[in-house]
Amino acid sequence: MSFTETAKQFSVSQPSISRQIKLLEEQLNQKLFVRDKHKVHLTDAGLQLKSRLRPLIKEIKTILDTTQENVTHLSGTISFGCLTEVGQNTFIDMLIDFHKVYPNINFDTHFISPEDIIEKVKTGQLDFGVIGQAVELENIRTYELIEEKEVLVTRKGNSKPIEDIYKCEFITYLYHDVLLVSYLQKFYNKLSYSKIRKAFSVNSHKAMIEALESGNYYAVMPYFSVERAIKGGRLEIVSKNELKNHLYLIYVENNLMPMKNDLFKKHIISWCKKKSL
Repeated sequence: MSFTETAKQFSVSQPSISRQIKLLEEQLNQKLFVRDKHKVHLTDAGLQLKSRLRPLIKEIKTILDTTQENVTHLSGTISFGCLTEVGQNTFIDMLIDFHKVYPNINFDTHFISPEDIIEKVKTGQLDFGVIGQAVELENIRTYELIEEKEVLVTRKGNSKPIEDIYKCEFITYLYHDVLLVSYLQKFYNKLSYSKIRKAFSVNSHKAMIEALESGNYYAVMPYFSVERAIKGGRLEIVSKNELKNHLYLIYVENNLMPMKNDLFKKHIISWCKKKSL
């Protein structure tokens, strides 16, 4: 037996193990371990304590295993609302990952406007929602979930440089593209949005990506929407300038939250932390 090996096993420091052992010995008023140059051995009192604790440890393990089995077999429906584009391009993967672990839990998923998400969470029609702004409403909990970046992209291999942005043709999300307007205001504050050349205006990020791939066009889009196309070598980011926003998880504050909902809440928070690394 070695305190150092035990510390490694439990991912704590060796001094921490030593302190806990000392505290236990003081509480029991008995010496539990004998230390020599190389090993640590149990005293007679330590052996007696180990013998008495073994059935309890076995019972605790059985309870934990049974609880885990019950969690795995949880069933029911979770209603989830999300902003359309980031939902279709990113959060659908999160839902699939959760369902693989808990196959008996299914999702009623809605890709809708932020106003609809907030209203449906308030009225109990949605268990959880993902929106682009924090809300301050009674009984509604808001959790900052993940940072979202908006980037300037074009097709991979576009040899046409951005020397004069007025000469570039843009694919816009709707005719009045809020992201492009914000991008120009922040990084090209003397440029007028009305003078930007707009090749296509569509209301779908998927359609924007297809249009970008077809020619030397540009667009300002959320990174999560173009992530697959960038990693797949179809699009590329052409500027270090980027906008930054946040996505928020909202749900009704409830001390009696069902276990399946609590598991999902922890899953989406953990998933987003890994996604943002």
